[in-house]
Amino acid sequence: MLRRQDTGGLLCRSVEEAEHLLGKMQQLYDIRDYAGVVSLQRREIWKCLRLFADSQTCVEIACLLATAMTASGTHTVAIAYFRWAQRHYNGCDMITSANALCGRPAKLLMARIWAGLGRAYTEVGNFADAESYFASCIWLRADLHNTPATMMPYRLMQAQNWHALHKHDKAIVTILEIMLSDGRTEAATVDFAARLADKSGICPLQLLGRCYTAIGKYNESLTCLALAFSSSSKREDAVSMVTCRLEYAVTQVAHVKCENRSLERTAHALYFSTDFIGPPLSVTMVQRQVVQLCTEAHGMAGDVSFRIFMNGNGHPTAVRQVLSGAYEEPRCVLPLKVAWRAVESSQLSDSGSPFSLALVFESTKRAQNAIHVVEHTFHCTVGVELPSLTSFLSEFLSRPLHYSQTAQTEDNMRLAKSAFESATELALQHKLVALHRDCVIFRLCLQFEQNMGDTDTIDTFKQVLQAQVDAAKTPNPKCFTCNQDCTGITVCGGCRVVRFCDAPHQKHASNRPFFSTTVSHKLICPLLVLCKSLSKCKAKPDGGGAEAVLLAEKYDKGLLQFLSTDHFIKYLDHESDMPGTHIHSLLP
Repeated sequence: MLRRQDTGGLLCRSVEEAEHLLGKMQQLYDIRDYAGVVSLQRREIWKCLRLFADSQTCVEIACLLATAMTASGTHTVAIAYFRWAQRHYNGCDMITSANALCGRPAKLLMARIWAGLGRAYTEVGNFADAESYFASCIWLRADLHNTPATMMPYRLMQAQNWHALHKHDKAIVTILEIMLSDGRTEAATVDFAARLADKSGICPLQLLGRCYTAIGKYNESLTCLALAFSSSSKREDAVSMVTCRLEYAVTQVAHVKCENRSLERTAHALYFSTDFIGPPLSVTMVQRQVVQLCTEAHGMAGDVSFRIFMNGNGHPTAVRQVLSGAYEEPRCVLPLKVAWRAVESSQLSDSGSPFSLALVFESTKRAQNAIHVVEHTFHCTVGVELPSLTSFLSEFLSRPLHYSQTAQTEDNMRLAKSAFESATELALQHKLVALHRDCVIFRLCLQFEQNMGDTDTIDTFKQVLQAQVDAAKTPNPKCFTCNQDCTGITVCGGCRVVRFCDAPHQKHASNRPFFSTTVSHKLICPLLVLCKSLSKCKAKPDGGGAEAVLLAEKYDKGLLQFLSTDHFIKYLDHESDMPGTHIHSLLP
């Protein structure tokens, strides 16, 4: 290996080669050919770094290579090159090395290294280390008296990391300071966001929308995400366009769910503030009172609506018939109605009461905007407890109270559905496989919630999982986290389907941060195992036989369990009323 002290001629030639290589890399980087920069790694860059031709030139080469790797998604290797550049330059800790640097170009280079380390650590989920590097970078650039415009991309990166650390208030203040640096119209705001996204790789409007979502400011978030989509469209950034539409859809659903919870609380408050306060009734006593209401028709067919009044603990206290024209408390929907068939005179007592009744209970089940009517028939003997009816009433009493939704809530849900469809079409159009899969899964979960037991939804979900299993058989699989072609790729030990660049990307895929709209792999992994096992079983000459039947049943049960889970419920824990400037301040 040649060293600096070998010969003057060799050293001079090595310096020239290093500077020529740096110029070639810079040209490729300027036209965003990041793959071209990375392709020089084995052929020329390693040789140059081994020769140790020129300290500052080698540091610049390593820094530019690492930056290109970060842009192309190879974050772990990028971190290694950034750390090599930092260590190779002076071998001191960050603050000491900053004081030891001589000259403005050297300080700017170190600031680039720290910013690159912060960005790469953010991408692999190491947000705590990223925060310290961003703080050092901004401190050093402030020491260099950089203009506010020059500082904006780095402050935006720092705000993104704060958001990941759940410091949403600090992130919002920083982004608004950047966006409000000049009075702008809506169109100018969109253009400014597009230019800033080109410099930093982060759309400030989209990041601001995520922060507002995280603290429950859904109206502000939706405004930001709509503007972010316009900004992404101007830049023709397909990935950003799809993520903006997907996040807009998820935020709309979260908005509806939070509003529904508020209405549900109102319904409970009104429902529990009735005058029918007394000792709680057992379910058996509730059944007797319900049947007694039905016997008052003296054998004639009829129907009746009734309500069961509850005390503050949610226990039944009284059963009352609802008379036509009677006043109803607002937002309380009568969810239960019972009808009975006519009884022959031979089945009536001397007082005209029937000995037995065939009761048909009609209950309503609401799933978002869809109302499902379910009928339950019971043949009961008056005065004798019927276990099946008792079980039905017990389940009915345990349901949450029903409430009427506002027209605005229904409009928001329609907007969410439209955004899901738009995101799915865009992802399909631009061949963004991973994003398309996430869009479809979220849309299926919402669709299944509104139409319980929809077989089309389950079949579509099976197709999505089967496509993911089939994609794993391709000769050049991509990392599930960064969607890049990687060498030395790691296979998930559970499903043996999904692959990752390295262990940090594998961990990041299963422990998604709150704001992520990527479905966590640990939720999908068991389903992929079943899908893969069922496919192998069916491929046997006999079609798998009884084993295939058992696997199919287990697979269907797993799919139903996944689709029945409320994947939007996490947003209900992020409601807040943080004071401060809102996005509407950006617009005239």
